Amino acid sequence: MVKTVFDVFSYLSLLGQIGILLVILPYIIKPLFKNIVYKKVVNFISKRAYVLAFFLSLTATLSSLFISEIGRLQPCLLCWYQRIFMYPQPILLLIALFKKEFVLKTYLITLNITGSIIALYHYLLQILPKSQIITCNKPLTGISISCTENYNFYFGYMSFPLMAFTVFIMLIIFINSYDAENIDRTK
Repeated sequence: MVKTVFDVFSYLSLLGQIGILLVILPYIIKPLFKNIVYKKVVNFISKRAYVLAFFLSLTATLSSLFISEIGRLQPCLLCWYQRIFMYPQPILLLIALFKKEFVLKTYLITLNITGSIIALYHYLLQILPKSQIITCNKPLTGISISCTENYNFYFGYMSFPLMAFTVFIMLIIFINSYDAENIDRTK
């Protein structure tokens, strides 16, 4: 069962990476995309940005708990740092949704940028273990798992830190797309 759930996480991350490419690609090769379709997608995301961000951050939080508590994969130091920046987000977003106060954009973007930097560094440590700046050995941290260990590379390149990086970037895209004054609510 645990392996199946890990496989589902990897496929969801792959879909997220494809989604990120689809959001970024029109900026790179704008003439190939019809502006009307792109505007409709952006408008759809803009209207639901906080709801999408809530469910994505909740899924990421519950997934990391599943990995460590049910999957029995002990988190390393950098995993804990990433969790610090992910765990408050579902709570903040849920409160914002209930109170209809959508003023968290700056705070959430800051949490996600910081979390994405840590996740990207963690992923680079896994693929280039000699590039370690923050040391992860047990005498210094008290944690027995090294940040350079990779449990699995799904699809030949994806590990848990890259999955976390994908989620942080998707959250940045969702939250940054929310613009209360310029959302076209007629469509």
